[in-house]
Amino acid sequence: MGSAAWLATQMDQQMLDKLIAHHAVPSENLPRKSGDQVFKEIGNRQLLRYVDIYHVHEPETGRDNLPTWVTPTPLSCDDLDHYLDLPSPDIPRTHVVRIDPRYIDEIRGPQWVGLGLGIQYLLPRGYPLDAVLAPHWAHEVR
Repeated sequence: MGSAAWLATQMDQQMLDKLIAHHAVPSENLPRKSGDQVFKEIGNRQLLRYVDIYHVHEPETGRDNLPTWVTPTPLSCDDLDHYLDLPSPDIPRTHVVRIDPRYIDEIRGPQWVGLGLGIQYLLPRGYPLDAVLAPHWAHEVR
């Protein structure tokens, strides 16, 4: 694990301070917020969805009506499994979709990741194509 991931997470923790829910809180009990609220909460930044090579074209259509977990924290590929506790850890997440939370109606969180060290938000109904930042595709993480 890299120290940059630790530092980035610590900075997000300081920014979000007492807002971060315990990892055991069920997703339906996480605070409901508008995308505008979350945008301000995370310092006018974007949310990040890390994807594998098979999902790099996902941003071309959006991800409507599919619950989607995202994070405000930029991480390297080597740190993703430790910080985000992703399913199928044997599949490397090599790309990131950058999402503008202001285009999302409902966001839940923030919350500590269950077995990871990171912070996550839930997009209960996914995200529309309009929420993907230009140039509207996933970028390789190096």
